[in-house]
Amino acid sequence: MHNQITSVVFEPLDLALPALNKPKAARWSPRNGDGTRAVKTATANSMHWANGYELRNATDSSEYIASYPQLANFLQASHQELRRLFGPEPRFVLEIVRDPEASAPNDFLFVNIRTSMPVDEAMAHLNQFDEDWYLDQVDSFGDLVNFNLEFYEL
Repeated sequence: MHNQITSVVFEPLDLALPALNKPKAARWSPRNGDGTRAVKTATANSMHWANGYELRNATDSSEYIASYPQLANFLQASHQELRRLFGPEPRFVLEIVRDPEASAPNDFLFVNIRTSMPVDEAMAHLNQFDEDWYLDQVDSFGDLVNFNLEFYEL
């Protein structure tokens, strides 16, 4: 799997931030209509990688990243590069996608870049991201993370 484009219109997601280390003091908000929940914790460093990201399936995303600790710094760096290229408008949503037909491991982390940009403009930014930054990282992280475009209408 590599960077790909999705032409599906999604409704905006709510922010859901669980703690990786499952701190003792956590307050979950009620479930939203899409099944996500937000969490407030006393642990400041447990989610440093999540700054700037929303989590579509929070528990799965946290567990996946906990099993690949090297992803934390990669996600922080990729967020900075994505923000540089895409600007302030897009939202970056982490999601675990399971492929039941793939041999183990069959879980894949997607960074969904949710934007209302024209398709051609968003594709140009994603291609620039590949050329400027991601292709230099692909040997280390190519099997762990995929970048995807999601489009929505304003």
